[in-house]
Amino acid sequence: MSLMDCYLLGLQPNAETRPYRTTSNAASLVVEDDGASTIGAETISWQKYDVFTLPVWQWVLHKAIARDTRLFQVADREVLRRLDLLRAEFGD
Repeated sequence: MSLMDCYLLGLQPNAETRPYRTTSNAASLVVEDDGASTIGAETISWQKYDVFTLPVWQWVLHKAIARDTRLFQVADREVLRRLDLLRAEFGD
C-alpha cells in the first residue's frame, strides 16, 4: 500500500472542486451523501456507497449537492511519480 495514495475528499454543500486531469488512475467510493462528477464530457450523479473510476487524462470536477459530502479515493499517483510518468493539470 505504500505506492497507493488513499485520501478523503470533503466538500461542503454546493461546493465544487477545481477541474483537473492527471495521468494517474483513481477509484472513488462515496462515503457520505450525494453529488455529481463531470468526467470528460459526461456528468454522473452519485450517492452514498456508489463506486466510480476516474480515467487517465480526462478533466474531472466533483460537486456536492445539498450536504457535506465525502469521497474516499485510491490512486496510483505515487507509482507513476516514481516512474517519472505522472503529469497533472488544473483548470480555472
